Amino acid sequence: MDALYTNGPAGGGGAWARAEPVIAIASAPIERDLACLALIWGGILMQLRQLAHSRTGDKGDIANISVIAHDAADYGLLPRAVTIDRVSAHFVGIVAGRVERYEPPNLAALNFALHRALGGGVARSLALDVHGKCLSSYLLALEIDAGVEEPR
Repeated sequence: MDALYTNGPAGGGGAWARAEPVIAIASAPIERDLACLALIWGGILMQLRQLAHSRTGDKGDIANISVIAHDAADYGLLPRAVTIDRVSAHFVGIVAGRVERYEPPNLAALNFALHRALGGGVARSLALDVHGKCLSSYLLALEIDAGVEEPR
């Protein structure tokens, strides 16, 4: 390589006359067919947002988060990887109460009720996000193992 241009840190950047050997780890989008093979073979960590999108609602001090598979074919992984224990651990320090999970039939979705998650509710909370809309985005950042096995 004759030159390598870098954007560099703030205020930096520039061209280097030579490139040194570098080992790097990077993430990149992969084709759905390859992702399906990864699901079969396992051992692939990904964020939940790669398989699902989410909607959030509120009722009093309970945040309601739906996790909806982008593709119904990928739904089978969601109940195995997005458990009550994983969601509770993900929201530690944010949700002060229990977490409940519902699996509505024929929707390829999970629904979570996060109790005591909104600082008392819309009318009482001093939080910036009184409706808990940001909680769905935070849940979609949950790392899941695409190789998680079916419970026996």
